[in-house]
Amino acid sequence: MQIYEVIEQVEHLQKHWPPEWGEFDENSICVVAPYSDQVIEQCLNAIKFF
Repeated sequence: MQIYEVIEQVEHLQKHWPPEWGEFDENSICVVAPYSDQVIEQCLNAIKFF
């Protein structure tokens, strides 16, 4: 999975988070990928995820 695909999936989850799962925040999901944490964090910060 390319990093941009990961970002798209996270954005989708953020936009369509079911209310019955509680409030969405930076601890709501965990991304497991073969990228360094710093790369993922920088990309998610770029889209104002956190």
